[in-house]
Amino acid sequence: MIIYIAYKFADVDKFALKEKLKALSKAIEDKGNKTKVFFRDVQMWGDKIIKPEEILPKAYELIKESDAIFAFVDAGEKSEGQLLELGFAKAKGKKMILAIKDGLGYRFSRMLADEIIEFESFEDLLNQINAL
Repeated sequence: MIIYIAYKFADVDKFALKEKLKALSKAIEDKGNKTKVFFRDVQMWGDKIIKPEEILPKAYELIKESDAIFAFVDAGEKSEGQLLELGFAKAKGKKMILAIKDGLGYRFSRMLADEIIEFESFEDLLNQINAL
């Protein structure tokens, strides 16, 4: 299965995000899947600058090539881009896996999700993925 990983990008520590995405994609790939990560595959971990108007079309292409979307949510403030990715993926009939930190609402994202993984910490999330 090809899984697109969606995440909050704006207003986050890019180094910490990179490390989390590396660990997430490895955990998912260790289960026999392939991952697509915009920050890694398109932006080359920040080495390639993408014009704002090119971001969503490029993300949508990666989503179209995927079987599922894995929404990584560990912050209370919602990401416009992530929400657009989720809506697009759902409209395209993609399976949606919502990995969400305990205590966060995201009522509509929860309603759209085919599977929900609630986690206390990032390590807890990785442990849950490994246990699948």
